Amino acid sequence: MLQGAGTIKEFNRLKIYFSTFLFYHLKHGRESYERAARLNQRCRHAGVTVRGTMDLLIVETAIENDL
Repeated sequence: MLQGAGTIKEFNRLKIYFSTFLFYHLKHGRESYERAARLNQRCRHAGVTVRGTMDLLIVETAIENDL
């Protein structure tokens, strides 16, 4: 998100803004990435095409953090 800042001032403003957010992380290291890959396989088997790896990592993060 910070990469989209056009100026140093905007970068600093966004940095302060986002510092107020609660961020969630993958909890199981490499295993979390493997779980995300399995999610992709399950989706494809069900006829659902996931557009990108990041989407799967977001889903896995949500699952691991009970969101």
